[in-house]
Order: sequence, then C-alpha cells, then structure tokens
Amino acid sequence: MATGSADIAARAKPFAPGLYLLLSLTVMKPAFKEPGAGSEASQIRSLAGLETFIELEELIVDNNLLGNDLLLPRLPNLHTLTLNKNQISFQTNHLALLEHLADVTPSLKYLSLLGNEACPNQLVSPDKDEDDYQRY
Repeated sequence: MATGSADIAARAKPFAPGLYLLLSLTVMKPAFKEPGAGSEASQIRSLAGLETFIELEELIVDNNLLGNDLLLPRLPNLHTLTLNKNQISFQTNHLALLEHLADVTPSLKYLSLLGNEACPNQLVSPDKDEDDYQRY
C-alpha cells in the first residue's frame, strides 16, 4: 500500500480545532512485502500532500522511488531532509533539484543523498573514487 496524503494526515497531532502540527515525518519502505505485490508497490514516487504541513522540521523519505523530478511545497522550517536510497542521479539538469530545494526549504541544514547515483560512494561502487565523492 503506497503512502499518501491520508496516511500523512493520520500521523499529525491536533494543534487547534481544525489545525494539525507535524514536526517530523518518516516515510520509508516497510520491511515486509504484501503477498502478490511487487517490490515497488509500497514505495512512493512523489511527496504530494505535504503542503498542509508547513511547520515540518524533519523529513525522512529513504528507500523510495523519488527522482530528480521531486517537488516539495514551501517548507520554511524544514532543517533536515534525507532522501537516501532513492532514484536521484543528477545526470540531466543536475542543479534543478538543488535549486528547487534551496528555494522551498530556506532553513535546510542537513541533506542526505546516500545510496543515490548522485552521491558516489567508493565503498558501494568500486568504479568511484575520492574525487567523485569530493565533487558530490
């Protein structure tokens, strides 16, 4: 079952009548697989639905299918974003995603892209070296 905006809303805590406050959200691929479902069935491809949570400070969306076309709403308080093990490559228009993140997340201090093609790692990919990592 893919995580959608209804699942995100279910995790929010009441802040005031009709208002919800969500400061931290973790959306990761579950460790189990539903019978008959492919491995991609439980992974998300977009972060639609986050626009309701403008006070969000931490967002962890590891082990999903998010790519270079990732779009976030304006999240002025987001300081931590991890996109580990997704499908981010920076092969084409490599600065577009970074420029988008800089624009919509002005408080961002920590961005992790480990396990993506965009983050070369000589421990996982023997064809990568220290120079590749420094460029990252």
